[in-house]
Amino acid sequence: MCSVLADIVKIKITALEKEHDEILKKIQELEVVQIESEKDGGEEIRSHIVSGLDYNIAELRFALDFIALYKPPQKGIKKFLESGIFISRKDAIKTAESFDYQTVVKESKDLEEQINKRVNLIDKNNSEINILRPWHSLNIIPGKELPAGYKISFILLSEKSVDEFSDNISRDLPFSAFEKTNIENQELYSYVIHKEEDEDKLKALFETMQVREMELPKLDMGVSEYVENLNNKIKESSTELNDLKKEAGKLSRHERELKIVHDFLSWQKMRAENEQKEGKTNSTFTIYGWIDKENIDELNVSLAQITTLYHIEEIGANDEEVPPVKFKNTWSKPFESVTSLYGMPQPSEPDPTPFLAPFFTLFFGLAITDAGYGIVLALISYLAVKIFKIPKEDRGLFGVVFWGGIASVVLGAVFGGWFGVELSKMPGFLRGPLESMQILNPLENPIAILYLSLVLGIIQVLFGLGINTWWQIKKGKIKSALLGSGLWLIGLISLLVFAASSGGLLPVALAVPFKYLTLLIAVGIVVSKWMAEKNKLLGLPIGVLGLYDVVGYFSDVLSYSRLLALGLTTSIIGMVVNIVAGLAMEMPFVGWLAGLLVLIGGHVFNIGINALGAFIHSGRLQYIEFFPKFMEGGGRAFQPMKMESKYIQFNEK
Repeated sequence: MCSVLADIVKIKITALEKEHDEILKKIQELEVVQIESEKDGGEEIRSHIVSGLDYNIAELRFALDFIALYKPPQKGIKKFLESGIFISRKDAIKTAESFDYQTVVKESKDLEEQINKRVNLIDKNNSEINILRPWHSLNIIPGKELPAGYKISFILLSEKSVDEFSDNISRDLPFSAFEKTNIENQELYSYVIHKEEDEDKLKALFETMQVREMELPKLDMGVSEYVENLNNKIKESSTELNDLKKEAGKLSRHERELKIVHDFLSWQKMRAENEQKEGKTNSTFTIYGWIDKENIDELNVSLAQITTLYHIEEIGANDEEVPPVKFKNTWSKPFESVTSLYGMPQPSEPDPTPFLAPFFTLFFGLAITDAGYGIVLALISYLAVKIFKIPKEDRGLFGVVFWGGIASVVLGAVFGGWFGVELSKMPGFLRGPLESMQILNPLENPIAILYLSLVLGIIQVLFGLGINTWWQIKKGKIKSALLGSGLWLIGLISLLVFAASSGGLLPVALAVPFKYLTLLIAVGIVVSKWMAEKNKLLGLPIGVLGLYDVVGYFSDVLSYSRLLALGLTTSIIGMVVNIVAGLAMEMPFVGWLAGLLVLIGGHVFNIGINALGAFIHSGRLQYIEFFPKFMEGGGRAFQPMKMESKYIQFNEK
């Protein structure tokens, strides 16, 4: 079991300026060097280059987003696979350097402008139609000149007030004409032709009777004819809009090349950003960075293919520099994703990944305890990687779920969990084999599962203390190991043996010697803390109070009881889903369909919610109860300059 982090060392690469671009490209391609910042004299120029690349990348993103809006829809599995581009590095670079992406970007911008123009015109015409629609029966042309001294007011008033308003007009404004046009929603659309000298009286009447005056556009034709013209314009614009959208959709033939160029420019940007960290003279450049010691030979061989005039020197980090951290796991590599969620260990700490992997897998299985669900989880995670061709660096979570699913299959079979179905109700040909695999029924004997959870908690807590002791001894801190975690490890084991023998679980003869051993260890803990304190007067009470840590350890162990609750929850919800589905199937005619929907929906929900809970709580036990026993965390991840891609996946082995 490998628990040691990669040996990250600091190096200095010096070469001729004329070889700079090729060397930087090669370092990026190798993905083994994390470049560190050094002062340089060309930062402003190179910052300008970064800004230019940012602009070009933004242009490409615009074009890709625009094309995505109008490209023909993909169906079936093709829809999920369309964004993946599998290509060699050589072909990707060749495509990016030869493709005229700026022409496509310009076409996208032009089409967007034309599309927006048509959309705005349609919206404008529709808005005008909505204003004029209630006036379709108007028998005059808005804006047409009236006889000298006369004006027209278009108004909107309540239908209930029409007669009163008409009477007022006839009585107070005898030289005015009130015409009704249309009634909608109990409101009358109408107009009044009046003398200019009567305008103040009319305004006063409007205010008194709460009449709203409307503003209509000046037209050179009747409203109905004008609206018809607007509708024709909308149809014409809609046809043009559809044609433009089809043209935009045709640009999707360039989508693959645009994505390749996008990633190509992203690589250039990363090189330009790292170039700002270099040291330079007129004829040479210097790169400072971190590298896994195992990769130095590979770097030497690769740079030698470019030039012989270079030098790689391993240099010591100064006191203020903390090397980045890189994992070097094999079988437990998927579980690095679990460790990373907590944070990276310090370079001086062990890698917790291989230690947590078996515990996390076991706890995940205990939280599910259903073999059927485990098969589904393992199958989904396996197929997802194969079908969607997920890159190796992104498979961590899928690997964790896969192994968690396998653990769920094994533990589910042991506990008799198969999609929440009681084994007694299984078909005869399945009942026998499944019952032969079952050892324990959690619903009938939950206390046994509780004891199992607590025992696993005890094992992991003690294991964490053991790791701490072993690691400190490995680092030469023997005294610190034996007087710290070593004492607690022996003391807790002694206390457990004393308790078990006193309770009859172990031979009673062990009780007395282990009682005295526990007391002796307790004295040792007090003395060690007392000796560690500079103020000896305060050291003794601090040492005595240190014994209270035993409560913390047992509190940690009790946290593992959550595994019982999670496992029972999965089983009970699964059984409830089956019961409800059975009741639904008794419905006439559509019962089979309703029952099927309940079964599928209920079990999918149960798998999803409990898989999430299993992951979260299994992780919590590692982060809160296990990791603090031997690591503080807070390290920074090793991040080499690489050809990081959003769309491309290299198909080289």
